[in-house]
Amino acid sequence: MPVMKEEACCSESNTSTEVARKAGQKLREVIDMAGDEARDVRASAIKQVRQRPLQTSVIAAGVGLLAGLLLGRR
Repeated sequence: MPVMKEEACCSESNTSTEVARKAGQKLREVIDMAGDEARDVRASAIKQVRQRPLQTSVIAAGVGLLAGLLLGRR
């Protein structure tokens, strides 16, 4: 009987290792996709700023003013 318990232990360990390996692989894939998406958003934002600098400046000033008003009330 002790041999079977030992085999079960090793089998569980291998299964846990495999699950952890697959989880790590999936996490790397998600991180890579998020990085790709972030690069796309950055490129789009830069393009928008270059095409409409005045509009972008006004929007940024408005957001800054709003943030200042909200944070100043604390």
